[in-house]
Amino acid sequence: MKKTALICLLSIVCTLSSTAFASETKLETSAPEPLYSDNVRVDSSQFYRAAKTVSLVVQPFGLNYNSYSAGFTGSLFVSSKFQLSLSVLNLTDLFQFGSEDEETGEYVRVSDDKEGEAYELSAKVFLGNSFYISPFLFKRSLVVREFDGSWLFGGSGDVIRQGGISDSGIGLKIGNQWQWSKFTLGCNWFSISEAVFSSKQTGDLAFEFSTTQIGLTEFYLGMSF
Repeated sequence: MKKTALICLLSIVCTLSSTAFASETKLETSAPEPLYSDNVRVDSSQFYRAAKTVSLVVQPFGLNYNSYSAGFTGSLFVSSKFQLSLSVLNLTDLFQFGSEDEETGEYVRVSDDKEGEAYELSAKVFLGNSFYISPFLFKRSLVVREFDGSWLFGGSGDVIRQGGISDSGIGLKIGNQWQWSKFTLGCNWFSISEAVFSSKQTGDLAFEFSTTQIGLTEFYLGMSF
């Protein structure tokens, strides 16, 4: 009798377990599929970009043009995969360091301070939902002051040389930009530019600045309408 009751109890437990598993499997397989419009997922960045006309973003921090860069960018949405943009960037140095003389190899207590601006006209081509490449034209202007080191290196801090850099050229950036209903967030992960149109360095600066510039991690955020 006890054996029969135990068998019945086990049969009931197995039946209930099978029913519960089948119900969970049915719920999982019947989960709603993402909605698409013209083969574009409706909650994607590309979908939201399609309804936008203009955007305004601020770049609080970035590394470009041999400086720390920050500024504003206004963009026109030509389509969900193409933008035209104009950027105005402020270029500064946050820290000053000594350097080594390239000819003698001796340590020179000279640090420099840079201040200026850069203007960029760019075309942003989206190759996916958020990833893009962006060819651009640029014009840069910098005032450079070289000091007798800083207090970190025992220098006087006096300005001993002063000059300027002015150049223009072309470049290419790669990055990601994510778009929501209004808010947008992005980053130029890497950029390279070359002063192919003009390059001029004035003054008696100790070091010659390169015409090739590398940019990294230019973060930006803003609104699109």
